[in-house]
Amino acid sequence: MVSYVYQYLNLLKSMDPPQSLPSLIQEFRSLMRMRFQCLDFDSNQLCDPTQFSLALAVNMLKFPVSHAISLDFGYDFGDFEDIKEMLRNFREREPFFSFTFKEENVPHSYLQRWEIPEETDPGLHLPFRNELMPTTSLLEVLEEEIVGSSFKSIADKCFYKENKGVLAKASLNIYLDPGQGVIPHMITRIYFEIIKDELSSLLFKAEEGYISTELSIGDDNTIVLELYGHPQRFKYLVASIWDKFKSFEPTPDCFKIITERMKRDFYVNSRDLIHHAHWLLSEAVILVPFTMEDKYGVMKYITFDNLRRLLPALRSEARVVGVFSGSVSKEDCKQITNLFQPFGDFKIQREFETKRALRQDYSYQVFAHPKTETETNSLAKVYFQMGCDEKSDVYNAENVTVFLHLLKAMVTEKVFFNLRLKQGLGYRVGCDRYNQGFYIYVVSPDHNPKDLLIKIHAFVATIPVYLAGVDDETFKRFQEWSKFPR
Repeated sequence: MVSYVYQYLNLLKSMDPPQSLPSLIQEFRSLMRMRFQCLDFDSNQLCDPTQFSLALAVNMLKFPVSHAISLDFGYDFGDFEDIKEMLRNFREREPFFSFTFKEENVPHSYLQRWEIPEETDPGLHLPFRNELMPTTSLLEVLEEEIVGSSFKSIADKCFYKENKGVLAKASLNIYLDPGQGVIPHMITRIYFEIIKDELSSLLFKAEEGYISTELSIGDDNTIVLELYGHPQRFKYLVASIWDKFKSFEPTPDCFKIITERMKRDFYVNSRDLIHHAHWLLSEAVILVPFTMEDKYGVMKYITFDNLRRLLPALRSEARVVGVFSGSVSKEDCKQITNLFQPFGDFKIQREFETKRALRQDYSYQVFAHPKTETETNSLAKVYFQMGCDEKSDVYNAENVTVFLHLLKAMVTEKVFFNLRLKQGLGYRVGCDRYNQGFYIYVVSPDHNPKDLLIKIHAFVATIPVYLAGVDDETFKRFQEWSKFPR
């Protein structure tokens, strides 16, 4: 890998200005301007105040405070000679902040090979044009007045919400029906991992083109595709992903690599306290048809022929339900929905991942030993479920979600300060929302789980007093923070 880095640097130093370089620089400048325009609206850029403030602090070391925010978005590359001058500054000492890099004894043969490569790999080149890079500015969207805020049906099982959001969101649920049982489910999950791996380069291009993507699959065999960002290339991206899903043919080698990686990940994660506790919590509060051990226990029986035989049914029975919102136009949404074959009513397997209603007058406890005998840490996690009757007329799932986001924003710092700094219970503490509930956890090398549970419950008893003392101005700030949940 180091050899490739040196080869690429030498390639840049030796080449004449390529015709594609000015357009690449201009694309990058335009993209940075768009990101800066959307800074106040982009939840991905605002979701982590710690990282955001750290970037500002670094910028203020050497530049005027007035440029601390815009500096990361206002790169001015100049011409190709300026780039060559920058390449000549690659030395042992970093030229701008005078940091000295760590030195290691590297064999002389490697140094010669890196400094003067015998030849440059012919596969190295400047990036090709990114077809997902947006070309239109978002200023027009900022100035446009869009009226209304209700979801409207624009096609069979696809919905569109008009609002004044500058960026766009799209969520597509691809419902699959591989059949009942853990083996069909795991075959589906293997195919999902293969597709996700095949799409990695496309999703990377999307990220470069200001479209963040999330791909996941649930126990109900539903693939969820979420897009967030500049809407201009949404249609092209969805069309490319859907075409890959319908036409890609996995190979035996690909099947072997992915299944081995899944087994390895399961082995590693099952021995991690955080992951192990999450699985135990999921099995306690969700009606799951099979456990993690069930899933990965059957993988040794699944063959490539099993996958190949199931693929036609997976693809033909796929059903897509979509929701679009933000600055994406209704016409673009209709064009995206036209990519999918129309279908009638179908049944969604809602019995999967259904919340298990816990009794309010009883405290459930789950104890388990670590998978690794040499594990010296303890973990305790306390989970509180929202006592809401989902069948009630007054039940509102959106209100529950907003409340949990707000609760997390208000107590996260207090959890860290009290449990980590004040009491010193462990080196990892945290809290989060999960399945219409909220949990607090501590990982400790010094305390056993029962002691941690007692201390967490004692801390939880202080939260009502703390919340009652929050003034209106502070509460409004928490409300603003919770608009950009992590």
